Amino acid sequence: MWRYGFLILMSVLFLFGAKNNSIAEDDNHVVIGRLEKVHIMAADMSKKARIDTGAKTTSIDAQKIETFLRDGKEWVGFTFNNQRIQAPLVRMVRIKRHGGKPIRRPVVELELQLAKITKKVEVTLANRARYHYPILIGRNFLRNHFIVDVNRIFTL
Repeated sequence: MWRYGFLILMSVLFLFGAKNNSIAEDDNHVVIGRLEKVHIMAADMSKKARIDTGAKTTSIDAQKIETFLRDGKEWVGFTFNNQRIQAPLVRMVRIKRHGGKPIRRPVVELELQLAKITKKVEVTLANRARYHYPILIGRNFLRNHFIVDVNRIFTL
């Protein structure tokens, strides 16, 4: 008989003592999930994106990347989801790869929108064709605006 009483007591303590694991939105931060839709202003389209707090820089799938000169400055042209985008080249970054030679990737500034937040951020152009999501949102976009709840997806 005392076993049933003990089980009931433990159940009550567990239920009332359980920590609330939900994340509350505040005035300065929007709670998002590990997957969200992001709008790329230059292409005027929204695509699914993986939210990655471990990635420093945002990256998008870029095909047919070409650099060219415009008014004496270096620009980059690339195809994103069958749409051609052109932007000034900010810099080239060297990416170290496990078990392979380092590669260089162009970085451009693009305006992206997630929820009601629109930011112009540096974006690394990479062939993401083998990944499930054409956009990876890094800390440079998330900083000061978002809280990521990895238990959620497509919250917006």
